[in-house]
Amino acid sequence: MKVLFFVLCFSLSAVALAGKDFNCFEGKIKIIDGKANKELVDSYCYDSILRKIFSSGVCKKNLKCMASIEKPLEVKMAEVDGPLNMLAEKVCKKFSGVDQKIEYWDGDHWIATNRCVFKDGSYIDSPTLVTKIKVTDAPKKEIKKEIKK
Repeated sequence: MKVLFFVLCFSLSAVALAGKDFNCFEGKIKIIDGKANKELVDSYCYDSILRKIFSSGVCKKNLKCMASIEKPLEVKMAEVDGPLNMLAEKVCKKFSGVDQKIEYWDGDHWIATNRCVFKDGSYIDSPTLVTKIKVTDAPKKEIKKEIKK
């Protein structure tokens, strides 16, 4: 029982610290294109626990850059409806971004993900982008509790 408690506490502390373990530096990014991959050096931050990546250079100059917006990105159901694997791409396009397949260097190895590059040059990884959306016209389901007699 003590072991279970320790594991639970450790897991909760890892989640609580997630998002605070950012490493920011000039690093390598590979843009994966079907024709030819392009490698570049860019300023970015990544969370080694949650594997989040976002641009840092552009956002230092522009504090209102799209990648650093804290408030939810509001979308309508029709704008993002479709296969789940297309959700991030649709959200990215909705906010005038371009979806890209990339790999970034975390200091030890390459990590593959997708990112959304916004008009202002800032970017954020697609899984994190999806967590920022709020569907404003989602149908509300009524929850009924049935009492067994």
